[in-house]
Amino acid sequence: MNVGPSNSLLAKPAKERLDKNVEVRDYLLREFKQTAEQYCDKFRTAVKSLTETYTLFGSYVKKLFLYYLQSRKAKTLEHVIDLVVSDRNKQTLSLACLRHVLSTRNRLL
Repeated sequence: MNVGPSNSLLAKPAKERLDKNVEVRDYLLREFKQTAEQYCDKFRTAVKSLTETYTLFGSYVKKLFLYYLQSRKAKTLEHVIDLVVSDRNKQTLSLACLRHVLSTRNRLL
């Protein structure tokens, strides 16, 4: 039997903890957590498959965007606007300038 990555991860915690759905969900989310940049990239590059409905695709894209906002700790409309504008500005920068901005931002955080 082929054991997938989720099955092998579930074998790690104690058996009694697996009975609690919330703990299992939280455990899996921690194990598979992605960065804000990965969520943003997936959001921007998402493509609807031929067998997927527009409703399902819209739900998927919305979920990616919400994960991105959550990972960036956006709590207000003003913060969401700042993130979108900042991301758009970063797309226009040269690679050298972008590296400088990102390294400066990381030192300030």
